[in-house]
Amino acid sequence: MAVLGLSFLPSIRPLAVPNDFGDELIPAGTAVLIWYRGERYVLSAAHVVELYPNYTYYIGSMRSWIEIPGPWTVNRPSGGNREGDTIDIAFRHAPNAFAEQLDGCTFLSADQQATTEQVRFNGPYRSKYVAIGYPLNAFKIKRYSKTTVPGNIAYAGGIASPDSYINEKLSATANLVLDSKWDSIVGEKGLQTSPKLEGISGGAIIRLRSIEGLGDLTRPQLAGITIEERRQARLLVGNRLGVYTEAINRARTA
Repeated sequence: MAVLGLSFLPSIRPLAVPNDFGDELIPAGTAVLIWYRGERYVLSAAHVVELYPNYTYYIGSMRSWIEIPGPWTVNRPSGGNREGDTIDIAFRHAPNAFAEQLDGCTFLSADQQATTEQVRFNGPYRSKYVAIGYPLNAFKIKRYSKTTVPGNIAYAGGIASPDSYINEKLSATANLVLDSKWDSIVGEKGLQTSPKLEGISGGAIIRLRSIEGLGDLTRPQLAGITIEERRQARLLVGNRLGVYTEAINRARTA
């Protein structure tokens, strides 16, 4: 997990907005940086970038906060209800002048992405993933030094069962769903309750084929973006990366 974090965290970044006085930042969620068809993009969840509609969003580089220029492109929620929508995507083209300000950050290349994937639902070799993001309650402000410390979290789990998809009215082609036994996870302290995950929406869901079967040397790949946790159903829900790239394709040809 530590090695995975070191390799992917430069591409998984916190989002924040200034408070009403402009002297401190308010954590807003998570974003992921990718290359796609020769251009760079910032991906997140629509409800994250709609949380503060009249505020400028900033993305955390390794050393500073950089203003994100211009509006996000978001999907239109079915029935006008974002909260009940299972497609919850936002993206923003990253022009060169903006991308070059993101010191220490990297945009995931095509070989680090899984826009399509073969999923195994059953048995010990079922598909495995890790979700990485920045919980809101892990965001710390050191006022004496005027610095921020956005803490991150990684949650590893297997693909949810086909019945879970059906029961929760989720799409196996559009949604990536992980088991999330939040009240009995294994962490640094052994068996424990999961910390609050609010804020990891917009973060990365990474496929870990190397732990699914012996001898598989496939590199970890970005497979989806987190959009919500359904605690009652014990599921962590995301949208597949292919949903984003299809939306980007439509935007580029519009």
